[in-house]
Amino acid sequence: MEQQLLGYEGTLYRLDQAEHIAGRVDRVAPRILRTRQNLMTRPPEAIRPYLR
Repeated sequence: MEQQLLGYEGTLYRLDQAEHIAGRVDRVAPRILRTRQNLMTRPPEAIRPYLR
């Protein structure tokens, strides 16, 4: 029984983490999409920092 509870908590934690990551992607994606067109006109050296 205790093992089942621990597994359940782990699942909840993973779900919470996934939602957190999805929220960050939602906030960052529009900025990435906006800058993507600008990046196409730049040399590779100027783009590298954005790809990290």
